[in-house]
Amino acid sequence: MTCGLGVDELFILNVLYGDRCLRKNRSYNLGQIGCNFRAKFRKNPEDTARELVGKGYLTPVPKRDTKYFISDIAMACFALNQHGYSATPGRILPGRVHKL
Repeated sequence: MTCGLGVDELFILNVLYGDRCLRKNRSYNLGQIGCNFRAKFRKNPEDTARELVGKGYLTPVPKRDTKYFISDIAMACFALNQHGYSATPGRILPGRVHKL
């Protein structure tokens, strides 16, 4: 892969980006996608999320079940765009151009 991430890691980043999990109060429990993730990749989503935490993409929120949010949106958008996902870098709204 171009950015050093596997398909399973990109899948988790895409799910978190799709739900706009960019702050501590917008964190996501990976147990909600656990069944589908295990069927598709034969891995535990928590293990993959811990790998992403080590690489600096995610931050865990310790609760009863650990939740995660994207800590570096620029890095996450770059990785998703490099692999064919649609991610808007920053606060760019499609179809709007602001003139100075």
